Amino acid sequence: MTFRTRAVLVSFVTTTMVACAQNPGARPSAPNAPSGPAAKGKNEVVLGPAAMRGGSSTRAAWIAYGVAKAARYDQQRPPPANESADDFHLELAAREAMSEFWAEQHDERNVDLDRQAEIWKAGFLPEFVITVHGRPGWTIPGATVAALRLEEFVAKFAGNYSNETAVAVRPASGKLFPDVPGADFPDPDQLPIVPASCGLALRERRAAWERWARMVPRLGGRPISASSTQTFGGQILAIKRDTTGAPPDVTWVSERVGHIAMLDGFCAVEVKDWKTAVEMLGRAVALEPAATGPRLELSGALVMSGRLEEALQHTDKVIASTDDACTLGRGWRKRGYILVEMEAFEAARAAYEKSLVIDPGNPIAISELKTIATAMARPGNWRTKPQPGQPSPVRVLTTTCREGKPANK
Repeated sequence: MTFRTRAVLVSFVTTTMVACAQNPGARPSAPNAPSGPAAKGKNEVVLGPAAMRGGSSTRAAWIAYGVAKAARYDQQRPPPANESADDFHLELAAREAMSEFWAEQHDERNVDLDRQAEIWKAGFLPEFVITVHGRPGWTIPGATVAALRLEEFVAKFAGNYSNETAVAVRPASGKLFPDVPGADFPDPDQLPIVPASCGLALRERRAAWERWARMVPRLGGRPISASSTQTFGGQILAIKRDTTGAPPDVTWVSERVGHIAMLDGFCAVEVKDWKTAVEMLGRAVALEPAATGPRLELSGALVMSGRLEEALQHTDKVIASTDDACTLGRGWRKRGYILVEMEAFEAARAAYEKSLVIDPGNPIAISELKTIATAMARPGNWRTKPQPGQPSPVRVLTTTCREGKPANK
């Protein structure tokens, strides 16, 4: 049995917290069931040993869960990439039926089901399903994304949760759970974001992107790369924050996809291939909208492509979305640099000064403030070279900045 702790839930709204769940985002153990497809193409409700624990009301509640999930699967199948009978809308329907049964008919105590019924009555069942029972391969409808109140759910119902699966539906495919989209990408542990990785596994990376191009139309939603439910929830919050109009349907995919997109973008920056850098870093940002690193690197590539306004927009999103001191300091310095390129010197000076409040003594900011003073003293004749440049995306010096340190914006 796997438990998600309060720290996991709090991490949706406090990005510097460390998840405490064991193997977060891992697929819960499936009920024991015979292998092979369902008999003659029919769906089967499979009960595992956990469904038999407790009294008759607990068993009946799990049966209600399985019957409702099977019925909903017959009404609405998952997208083509998900060949199982397990998806967000199926789990939600099953939990609704289970909660309703428990609220009306149970005659015994079960801590997990008592709390689930309380969450259902309070109107937070979608949030509960995603944060506790969500898994890669699920697609969340855009209407659900728009209506989610993840931060309210965290505040009201933080605690320890079991995500054990006691009942599953086995369809004709025989798959109880969806395959993880993008799990066939190269292992991020073997390819850290450093220059030495740029020449490694090139054939495997190209082949993975070719397979991915065929996979994306079958997903059912915009792919979102995440390693755990708390990371996936953070990505959903970022989509809600950044989307104008109705949010898209989203599909949870492997964290490997976002990592390789970031690596390919980073490597393009290393060789000054700005077109590829913008393409791959843009892909990384779309896959991991809550991550600040890809967005700041994309901002730099856009600057080098002469797209200053877009670069500034991405930098401002980072500044508005984080409390981490290192990230904020870097964001304000990046903003200052872009504004210098736009010759908005007063605003650039303010940005660099703000960065020094967060990261006192940073040599990059101090040097750039001297450049700004020179530029303001000699308008129109301040550049020492004809083409704009920017600080390297790696080996950036800092002074008092410490990773994870909160900062007052």
